[in-house]
This record gives sequence, structure tokens and C-alpha cells, in this order.
Amino acid sequence: MYCCTATRFLQLALLFFVTTSVVSADDDLIDFSSCGNGGRHLLQEKKPCSVNFEMMNYTNILTQCKAPRYSREKCCPAFKQLICPYSDEINDLTTNCASTMYSYLNAKGPYPAGFFANSCTDIKEGMDCTGYQNTSDQTSAASPLSTFPHGFFLGFMLFHTYVDYDLLIK
Repeated sequence: MYCCTATRFLQLALLFFVTTSVVSADDDLIDFSSCGNGGRHLLQEKKPCSVNFEMMNYTNILTQCKAPRYSREKCCPAFKQLICPYSDEINDLTTNCASTMYSYLNAKGPYPAGFFANSCTDIKEGMDCTGYQNTSDQTSAASPLSTFPHGFFLGFMLFHTYVDYDLLIK
């Protein structure tokens, strides 16, 4: 009985030694660059937005959509006129366009959190931009690319329902 226990102990010790020596081996033995993203990132890095939302003309939405009565009939068309031409850029998950756009919009005219998400979503995926010129597709105003295809915008705006940007933007 003692012999079997000692043998089992030696087997486990050998297994432990082999596995720890492989794990602690030289980094040249393991190529992490082949894992797809080149390593681990705690926060996803986003590229800067190619659209300059800071210098955009917000006059239409600011004049149509005023406090204290935010009317869906006035606010949503003005909101679509502002953002639909940039739907491809806003829906690009590799850039910070959506958060940049919303930050500038809220800085120009502080709107209630989640107002546009709750009021202006007219299709399951988010917002229908059919009929608004898309900057990425200048030849076809009603192309399928001019709608918000991934529902990202809806999710993004719903996220803002629970985030008070007045605390973040000063």
C-alpha cells in the first residue's frame, strides 16, 4: 500500500514538474502573435473617427428639438438629417464615431438620456435612414447600406439611456 502511494506521489510530482517547466519555458517557444489579435487587451482600442463631428452644423436639430417639449415629430427627422449621412461611420465598431457624435450632440444641446433611442427607433435594427444621403455611397440615396444594419446604433443609444453624460462631459 505504501509503495503504491509513493509511486502515485512520484507520478504526480513528475507531472507537476513537466507541466510547470513547459509553462515557464522561454517565450520564443510560444508565438502569441499567431493568436489573431497579437496579445491581450483589457480595453478594445478604437481608431479615431474620420468624421469631424465637432465642426458639424447642429443648427437644424437645435432649432427643431428644444426643451422642455421634445417632440418626436420634430426631433427625429432633424436627428436623422444630422446622423444618417454618416451611418456607415457611426456603425463601424472599430472607431469611436458613435461615442464622439453623441458627445458633441449632447454638449451642443443637452438632451435627456436615451431620448433618441426611445423616440426615433422605427425598425427592429434601430433607425431607418432610407432617403438620407450616405457619405460612403453618394450615388444611391436609398441604398440598403444607408440603414443601420447591425442594430449597433440602437444598442449604443440604449446604453446612453442608463449613462448620464452630464456627469462625464463638462
